[in-house]
Amino acid sequence: MRAETGSYATAGGVAGFYAAGAAVVAPFLGRLVDRTGAPRVLLPLAIGHGVFLGALVALGVTGAANGWLFLCAFAAGSAIPPVGSVLRALWPKLMADEPDLLTTAYALDSVIVEVAFVIGPLVVGLVAAVGSPQLAPRSRPTPPCARTTPAGTTPMTPAADSARCAVRACAP
Repeated sequence: MRAETGSYATAGGVAGFYAAGAAVVAPFLGRLVDRTGAPRVLLPLAIGHGVFLGALVALGVTGAANGWLFLCAFAAGSAIPPVGSVLRALWPKLMADEPDLLTTAYALDSVIVEVAFVIGPLVVGLVAAVGSPQLAPRSRPTPPCARTTPAGTTPMTPAADSARCAVRACAP
């Protein structure tokens, strides 16, 4: 944002409004997930989050007024899907066939989150430095996992199957 607007203050304001949007709305999103279920909440939020981030980039490139940037940043922060919380709540169901691996699933979840916090900014920074700042939000590391199905079980979804595969690979 600083590269587009030329102002550290504007970039800081955008980051602040983004964080404020996430902080204000997150408790309500958690309650909504509990009441209606994850699929009905996560997909619209993911779409909305992407739209608002795209709009934020477009507004920054076109030189929109700070108020519009701040409003769009707040909306983007408000639309962050609570994927981590939902996944932690789903681990017992995903690992119902292999309850002895539940602790491994929680450990793997924690490690992946920490690795993302360490590697994510590095990857985004490299993409912004080598490519362009507009490309940076699109870059994110995605760990590969072979799609395997244990004998006699049917995966709920390809994502759930991949999650179980990763947990099994990290089991002691």
